[in-house]
Amino acid sequence: PRDAYPKAKTAALKALELDDELAEAHTSLAYTTLLYDWDWANAEKRFRKAIAVNPNYASAHHFYSICLMTAGRYEEAVAEIRRAQELDPLSLIVNDVLGWTYYEGRQYNQAIQQFTKTLEMDPNYVPALLDLGSTYLRTAEYGKAVAQFEKARSIAGENGVVLSGLAQAYALSGNQAGAVKIVRQLETPSTASFVSPWDLSTIYVALGDKTRAIDLLQKAANE
Repeated sequence: PRDAYPKAKTAALKALELDDELAEAHTSLAYTTLLYDWDWANAEKRFRKAIAVNPNYASAHHFYSICLMTAGRYEEAVAEIRRAQELDPLSLIVNDVLGWTYYEGRQYNQAIQQFTKTLEMDPNYVPALLDLGSTYLRTAEYGKAVAQFEKARSIAGENGVVLSGLAQAYALSGNQAGAVKIVRQLETPSTASFVSPWDLSTIYVALGDKTRAIDLLQKAANE
């Protein structure tokens, strides 16, 4: 993140120098402002600017919905992501984020239904597999969760996000040894790769080690 987000911000600002009425650039800048700068007020202003420039740009509504969900404005977030879906009904990521919005609103049955619909569009769409697996963790359907994460691993390989979900499912289903093995794999990777402290923290939560989880969450926030 420390390498990529400043480059994203620089590119978006350069694009706006070339054309201040470019909704895509306003959206990219707004999303960087949200995710990296944590400047909620300016992020919302920039999303609103993007939508004003092009009300039919689905990604602006999509990313703005995440901004709203971050602020706990659930109903508004649902309205924005549904608008994105209306504009781009075949978008896998938009359909998946609609499910994720339900998930964040604790509407787990609706989330499962939406992730299932997304996977009907593409059974190998990894974000939906991961999100469906995460929802099954919340509903204590651990066998189903493991199945989703295992399928995601077969498609995407052993990256931090996939292994984090699988380790949580192992830990919560009673397979502590399997979860610990994945933790060790992520903490001492055989090749140079980025592993988010956030991904590790969620495993430690599932293992019941709250102190280690909080330390990792603080590290993730700092990074």
